Order: sequence, then C-alpha cells, then structure tokens
Amino acid sequence: MRLRYQALTTIAARLGLPGELKPNDPYGVIMEMGIPKSVVTLAAFADGDARLYYKTGGGMVGGISHQTVRQAAQEFVGLSRKVLGRMTKTTEYPLPEPDRVRFYVLTPRGVFTTETDRQRLGETASDLSTLFRSGQEVVTQMRQVQETREAARPLMVPRPPVFEDEEPPAEPGQPTEPA
Repeated sequence: MRLRYQALTTIAARLGLPGELKPNDPYGVIMEMGIPKSVVTLAAFADGDARLYYKTGGGMVGGISHQTVRQAAQEFVGLSRKVLGRMTKTTEYPLPEPDRVRFYVLTPRGVFTTETDRQRLGETASDLSTLFRSGQEVVTQMRQVQETREAARPLMVPRPPVFEDEEPPAEPGQPTEPA
C-alpha cells in the first residue's frame, strides 16, 4: 500500500518532464480495479513509466525501459485529459469495492477522481470506457514484456539429491569415470 500511496502523491517535478505543465495537464493516471478480496492498481505517468501493484502484494515495475510500455502509458495519460472535467478534486484515496473501477488523474492543480461500475465500462462507448481500455493496453504491454523476459531465462534443471553413501553425479558435459 506504500507504493500505491507514493504513486498517488507523485509530483510532476519528480518525473523530469520537458517544458512547463499547464494547471490541467495530466502527468499521471492511477486506475484501480476492485476484484474479490483484492485490488489491482495501475499507475502510469507522462514520462512513460508504468507500474502494476496488487493489494495482496507483488506486481510489476520498470515499464519505462520498454518502448511499447512507455508509448501505451503516455497514451493512457494523454487520454485522461478528456475525462478530467467530469472528475472531482480529492485529497483522499479510497480503494474501489469489488467490480468497481476508480480513476485518479494527477495534475499540477491536484488529484481528481471518479469511480464507476466495471461492467458499464465494457458496455458503453464513452471517454471513460476508452480510458479504461487504454489502461488495459498498458497492462497488456507490461505482461508481454514480462513473458518475453521469462521466455529468455535459461531453464533450471533440478539436480537429483545426493545421499551420504553416494558419490555426487558428474557435472553436465563432464565425462564420468568408470567404476
């Protein structure tokens, strides 16, 4: 929950963005999805960084180092400008209930929020549902990066146990001595 709070209270200066932001320029979006017994938090920033946190622990970080994630995160933040006018300024950050989605948009004027039913986001064609789908695209790009990393890792082959009265097996690729 500490990382979630850090994301929600990120200031624009910490991102090292070029130029000066106008008061209503979004520089971060947090999208939280309530699921049974947990919440999934996606934090994306105008510099292209993206992070995914689970209320129960764990998540994914480091999206900024991958072009596909950076691009998806920046598009997500850019789209948030369209819903900002329908959001309420807040200084409190409650978690959504199951089957609810809460958005927070970070701007120089403060943090703005709105919450809706998750099912409505999939059924309607609105700016909020477009923002939701854009957030889902960020998650998709992050998962693809993670899957690519995992596929590139060498497989670890477990060694058989060695008992006290046995000789350890030869290292792979090493010739064995005849008994």
